[in-house]
Amino acid sequence: MIDFDTQDVYTSTIMFGAVAGIIFIGVQQFALEERSLEFILGGIAGVLIIGIIVFVTRGMGEGDIEIAGVCGLFLGVKGILLALFIAVILGGIVGIFILLLKLKNAKDRIAFGPFIAIGAMISALYGNEIINAYLRLLV
Repeated sequence: MIDFDTQDVYTSTIMFGAVAGIIFIGVQQFALEERSLEFILGGIAGVLIIGIIVFVTRGMGEGDIEIAGVCGLFLGVKGILLALFIAVILGGIVGIFILLLKLKNAKDRIAFGPFIAIGAMISALYGNEIINAYLRLLV
């Protein structure tokens, strides 16, 4: 994955994902007659959540905003919220191991984009099951 190795997110990759997401939303709306607003709001939620973190803390790169936005277009609001939660948990666990193994120190940067992508895949494949299991724990 590009972000993991270089900590760069290429605009061409993001643009391809954004166009594919818009096509996906169009197919959902017109062919399948499903509500597209959920997916549009998912893209906005991804951009806003990571955007606020980036601009307030400067702890992430701007490419993470784009990755979260594209993922949100495909996942919808609930899906991107779960994906970002998973990304934070996985990123934290990997970060702890990297520090414990002294592969990097606390001031070094670790790419977050791959964790967003992994969280998005888990959310897309198992999101409903994870959310339902979590809700059962609360009740």
